[in-house]
Amino acid sequence: MLCNVVDFCAALQEFRTVMLINCGASKFVQAPASAANVRFVVIDSHRPIHPRYNNEDDHDVFFLLDIDDPLDKQRVPAADILDDMTEEEIALVEEEADRDSDDEDGLDSPAKRQRTESILVSRQMYREKQRQLRKRRIELERYLEMGSSYGKPTPLVLLPLAEMLMGKMDNCLLWPAAVGLTDQWVHQRLSANHHDLWYHMLHNEISTQDTNRSHVQQLANNTGQRQPPPQGKAAVVTGKNYRLMLHKHWNLYDAFVFSSYVAPRLQTWRHAGLDAVSLVFAKMGIPLEQAKTKWDNMQLTAKR
Repeated sequence: MLCNVVDFCAALQEFRTVMLINCGASKFVQAPASAANVRFVVIDSHRPIHPRYNNEDDHDVFFLLDIDDPLDKQRVPAADILDDMTEEEIALVEEEADRDSDDEDGLDSPAKRQRTESILVSRQMYREKQRQLRKRRIELERYLEMGSSYGKPTPLVLLPLAEMLMGKMDNCLLWPAAVGLTDQWVHQRLSANHHDLWYHMLHNEISTQDTNRSHVQQLANNTGQRQPPPQGKAAVVTGKNYRLMLHKHWNLYDAFVFSSYVAPRLQTWRHAGLDAVSLVFAKMGIPLEQAKTKWDNMQLTAKR
């Protein structure tokens, strides 16, 4: 699919930018030589980040990484020309560097081999290249030892860019950012510290929007000016919810049993854990029959 997009952009003979959203971080994106008019911008929360993105001299591929991302840019190894070597070239270096390594024949000059480009390279140069490859391999292995993780949610990275494009902050921008942050939180993809940091940032933005809206309405009432009708009835509000996913689309009992927050604490996969869930409902005064009823059909007294 990406190749089709690149080919399409290259055929236009105009400069084009391809944006990869929530993909492309772990595998470096490189356009073919025939698509010199195509630039890539990668916004992805998956980690690790391919080291070739950490290249200040590459103006064809950009990776957006915020300063408050859990992964510090300093931890990403800088791009190296060694990463461009093919497996065949690496195998040739290893073979030539290890050739006659224990053979001391007393020659004043080292034996030389001819490569495909007809350039003669000494054995010492192969050994130096081998040393560099092994050092680079160790560096990359240490970097990749951190395993798979997630960075700043993509909608939050795009939020200031969208604000600059629209010239203002709006609910249509805040809502995707809130959804992206909530998605990572419920799937346990970010720490509590980073969640609180970005939550308060969004909370302040939403509060600012509400304050501005109220101020404009009050000013219009005081001056007697007619306020234009709102563009939409939707509003974004902040609030805390129970850690019972889908409880409004399911039933309360199953939401407790299969909750990632409740299940490990009460061990609901055991009979004793299920008994503990029933005891919780009894202490809350919710009949078990009502707890197993779909949320929409529950009695109002039980919901409260």
